[in-house]
This record gives sequence, structure tokens and C-alpha cells, in this order.
Amino acid sequence: IEFVARVKVMLRIKGAENDLHELNQDLEEKLTMLVAQRTEELKQELTERRQAEGKLAKAHEELSRNSEFLSRTSEMAKVGGWEFDLLSNKLYWTQETYRIHEIDPSVEPGLDMGISFYAPDAQPKILAAVQACSTNGTPYDLEVPFITATGRHIWVRTQGFALTENGKVSKLRGSFQDITDLKQADEEL
Repeated sequence: IEFVARVKVMLRIKGAENDLHELNQDLEEKLTMLVAQRTEELKQELTERRQAEGKLAKAHEELSRNSEFLSRTSEMAKVGGWEFDLLSNKLYWTQETYRIHEIDPSVEPGLDMGISFYAPDAQPKILAAVQACSTNGTPYDLEVPFITATGRHIWVRTQGFALTENGKVSKLRGSFQDITDLKQADEEL
């Protein structure tokens, strides 16, 4: 009886080992399948990422080229741009706007500083235009005398318009052009 009991236990152990072996093989097959599936997914993700990086590099190259074109065109036409954020009270200028003002681009402009370059008799006119634009969204287009940081007397054309958020004016944006040559040509005629 004891021998039979031992044989039964051994058979159960052997059966459990076989079951465990089959389970292990099944798990290995499933794991191999999962690893292969995940590897394919990662390859696909990597391919998509490389394609996206290629598109991004192309877009960056195009943006850089367009920026260079715009910079050279702005310099040739003597036209710059500006933006005044009413919420942060920050004024932003393009490189050409700095050149027209004859100020180093490292200087952070402020609205009062920007207004101070206009000839004294033009300042009330530009202040009224900026006020109307920031309050009512009224765009403006003015040709006024201007004094650069180095003291040169020139003429500028400045345009401004309002940008709104939730029905309120949040920013003013515009262009700024040195029109001295045009004014001198008009005077000669």
C-alpha cells in the first residue's frame, strides 16, 4: 500500500512536471509572439518618427530660407514690423525696425521709448492713433517725422491694427518703414 501510494505521488509529480513543461512552452511561445509583435510596432514607430523628423528638418530648412528672404527683402525695402502686447505691456521689434531706429537689437524696447523717437510735433498724433487702436481697434496708417537714436532726422510710415481675444483688443501689430527717400523725391518734384 505504501508502495502504491508512492507510485501515485510520483505519477502526480510527473504529471505536474509535464503540465508545467507544457505551460512553460506555451508561455515561451506567447512571449516570443508578444516580443515579435512589439518589435514590429517599435519598428513602425521608429519609421514614422524618422519620417516626421525628415519632414521637420525640411520645414526647418524652408523656414530658415524664408526667414533669410524676408530679412533681405525687409532690409532692401526698409520695412520692419512690430507688436505691442497690451496684457504684458511688451513691445517686440523685427531686426529692420531696430535698424531704422539705429538701436542695438539687444535693447528691449518699451512703448514710451518707441514713442520718444517720433519728432515732438508728431508724438501727439502717434499717441492718439495708438490709443484709438488699443481702445476701439481703429487701424492707422501715418507718415510722420522721426529722429533715430543717432540723431538722424528721417520720415517713417507706420501702420497699426488690433488683434482681439474674446472680443477685446489684446495686441497691436503693424509695419514700420523708412520713407525718407520717397519724401525727398516728392520734395524734388
